Amino acid sequence: VTAPSEEHGWPPIFYSIDSLSRETKRCAETAEELSRHFDLLTLAIKAHGKGDLIRCGTSQTLLMHACLNDLPSVAAHVLKSSSVPSRKHLAATDESGRTAYHWACHRSSKAVLEFLRDADLLSEELRNIRDEAGRAGHELLLDAVETPAKPREWPGFIAPP
Repeated sequence: VTAPSEEHGWPPIFYSIDSLSRETKRCAETAEELSRHFDLLTLAIKAHGKGDLIRCGTSQTLLMHACLNDLPSVAAHVLKSSSVPSRKHLAATDESGRTAYHWACHRSSKAVLEFLRDADLLSEELRNIRDEAGRAGHELLLDAVETPAKPREWPGFIAPP
């Protein structure tokens, strides 16, 4: 569950978080679906068990993935279930030097940012970590809010065969 797929580079547990994200956006009242995903998350985190962070092909952690998909319940579960201290989880960086906080800001993940704030996990030290481009998370949030939508033409109707 935590070993990277040879074809895609992502451990299967990351696909579980993606499907949970899509399901949550599609239908918020999916408690049974949530519980199944949490069981799988717990299994994956415990099976990993080395005290290392589970990472995908781009070196993002489960916590980063939960943050970029705006899933505060998954972020809380990852932090609670892991033997890795919350501080190490939050300070971990991916190949671009971004933390989970960076990804939450980059995706304007309001619910996750509120969870991190309310759980008193957004230390000044964490907020000041800079990615490889030299930007802190809150600067990415400002970009996400202030960048105007880019005009794009949608493709025409594709008739079924």
